[in-house]
Amino acid sequence: MDSAQVSMLEHSGILKLILRYCAPSIFATLIEAAYNIVDRIFVGRFCGEESVAAITVCFAPAMVFLAVSMLIGQGSATLLSITLGRKDYPKAEKILGQTFLMFLIFGICTGIFGVFFVDELLELFGASEKMLPLASAYYSIILGGIIFEKISYGINNLIRAEGRPTYAFITISTGCALNIVLDYIALAKLNMGIEGAAWATVISQMVSSCLVLWFYISKSGIVRLKASNLRIFPKIVGKVFALGSPHFIVQILSALSTTLFIYQAKSYGEESAVAIVGICMTVIMIIFLPMIGMSMGIQPIIGFNWGAKNYRRAVHTWLTSLSITVSAGLVGFAAVQIFPDKIFALFLGENSSIAADGTVALRIMTALVPVLAVNIITAGFFQSTGRPKVAIILTLLRQIGALVPLMLILPPIFGLRGVWMCFPLSDGIACLYCLTMSIVELRAVRKMGIRVF
Repeated sequence: MDSAQVSMLEHSGILKLILRYCAPSIFATLIEAAYNIVDRIFVGRFCGEESVAAITVCFAPAMVFLAVSMLIGQGSATLLSITLGRKDYPKAEKILGQTFLMFLIFGICTGIFGVFFVDELLELFGASEKMLPLASAYYSIILGGIIFEKISYGINNLIRAEGRPTYAFITISTGCALNIVLDYIALAKLNMGIEGAAWATVISQMVSSCLVLWFYISKSGIVRLKASNLRIFPKIVGKVFALGSPHFIVQILSALSTTLFIYQAKSYGEESAVAIVGICMTVIMIIFLPMIGMSMGIQPIIGFNWGAKNYRRAVHTWLTSLSITVSAGLVGFAAVQIFPDKIFALFLGENSSIAADGTVALRIMTALVPVLAVNIITAGFFQSTGRPKVAIILTLLRQIGALVPLMLILPPIFGLRGVWMCFPLSDGIACLYCLTMSIVELRAVRKMGIRVF
């Protein structure tokens, strides 16, 4: 970090710093979400609600595989950053080579598994007999090309760790733009159905992977990909898994709650209820992911100032970003509550048979979506200040501590509406706990003699 960056973190206006650091991460999360959003819009428009339900069932196993990607990718990126900071370039190149090899092994094994056991996998995660043919047709293609998704997503973490976020952003945005074009061609022009959406995703991720590989083959990075490093280094593997395990645990438990959500929707409704789940979760994702981007963006600002014992500035960054994120959440909430029919029609058209039920579900599930910001930003604050265990607890509280018990209690009482009610209630419970932790933290800061306001 050069003197200009240090001076900026120490003295620049908080709002200016937040905008500077958070804008790239917010755009990156939105582009990452665009893959799912675009697929659901095109599939809903041209293939119908049964195909949307089929894609939704594939979401939970995808989260499990993403958890493994985060274990390898986030762990490797953190270790690479530390190693580069020590200027140990030979070890950094070993980390790079090993990461490529681990993703390659994982992608090949998952692809082979998908070819032979895709039906059993999807049944495990909630696919009904009616949904299974469509879900299998879609996800077998996705699994066959999963190696490209792992390289384009996983190795991108390493590019960012080298201090090249712009190039990492280009690889993701190129794939997203191509996915939109290919979805249109495959579904609107060639009538390829749900398989066309899968091929569009795989091809776009393959192009992103080529851009990632080119970064290292063309020697654009600080470290180089060497054949001699394409092997397992046991000590490095242990460190990678240790550093990536928090992300892995959170993602696995999120997959568990998502699977239960789909099971309950299917049990108390029909396949159409699973399609509603898919659309509602996509809309929530549009509101939710910018909050994640804000949390990622403020962490360097808070971490630097907390480490420099400038606690007042760190807390101000936390509270300012929290107010911005809650305000943005209120805008998203208002849009959904005022125009739920228009939003739902975007995915399935104006004459969908499940539009009425879908708009009710959408209104209920997003009833407390702005308070998600309290959970996400507060967890980011504790992560930035060297308290990852607290951050993990805050993150898991909503997914496991609140959502899972509510999923088991409310549907037997209220039926399908009880399934929808679980989301806002878990948001509210997590928010109350985060507010309590925030008050305790602010009191602790004041006891240190630091005026926050």
